[in-house]
Amino acid sequence: MKEKILEIIADCCPLIDAAAGNFISEQGLDSFDMVTLIAAIEQNFSIKIRAADIIPENFQSVETIAELIQKNTTA
Repeated sequence: MKEKILEIIADCCPLIDAAAGNFISEQGLDSFDMVTLIAAIEQNFSIKIRAADIIPENFQSVETIAELIQKNTTA
């Protein structure tokens, strides 16, 4: 799953270094990038991310995104 997330980030947000630091506070993932990333995640993993889950804490790293996907896959 993490490799797929890395691919999605590279495609959607090429200025974000998925291997380094917090995507939002340290790398400047903005709201447009977030919307693009969410749409790509939903499409690639065939899930729907709930509005309540669209919070900065869920988009800080590959690991937090993987946890979000897992949560929405089993929900």
